[in-house]
Amino acid sequence: MRGNSHVRFGERGGETRLPQGRKVRPAPTLRTGANFPLLEAEIGPHARLVGLDYTHAMLEQARQLVEKEGWQNVELVEADAGAFDLDEQFDAVLWTLAASVVPAWQLALQRAAAHLKPGGRLVIADARFTDRWYVRPFNWVADLLGVGAAADVARRPWELMPRFLDHIGYAELLMGFLYVAWGTKPPSQSIGRTTGRARTRATQADRELEILESTTADGSIV
Repeated sequence: MRGNSHVRFGERGGETRLPQGRKVRPAPTLRTGANFPLLEAEIGPHARLVGLDYTHAMLEQARQLVEKEGWQNVELVEADAGAFDLDEQFDAVLWTLAASVVPAWQLALQRAAAHLKPGGRLVIADARFTDRWYVRPFNWVADLLGVGAAADVARRPWELMPRFLDHIGYAELLMGFLYVAWGTKPPSQSIGRTTGRARTRATQADRELEILESTTADGSIV
């Protein structure tokens, strides 16, 4: 799945490599920097790579990996994926096994899209319940594994992506238990419109985001 997501991450106009000097933020849930070797091979030492995670312990493991490999172009940030503001925009954002575990993932998706440059690409790779009838009886296994990893595999972030992104793509792996979804940020004047493969009706994710957006700091609904 990581390899497939990196292919989608690098695709742009037939290219499979981001030009040197681009700024890349890998994922709102950094975990232990498992994506870094593939990303470093993809972007080269002259691009900037920023990893963000809420957990200090995860960042420390990633920091040890960065020091071990001698990567000079990696910056690690401790922040909440649903509320961070780095005061800059990036060429690409990559989530792997993050959308299913990040609290308020709708806000995290919104923040990720806001940190993309126009024309930048967001790629999400994660687990899900399969819709394929011949393996649907095994969704309980995915649910059990998700509980063990504090993950909610019922989430469907690809349904919310057209709210922020254009040219939405989607592919399934492992009989539909894994997926890769991707999209491109349109010009700023297009943000907020339904574009690409957008739906004509509001999804549950849309409604949940609207509720989160209307929640005040003390947790009440306005």
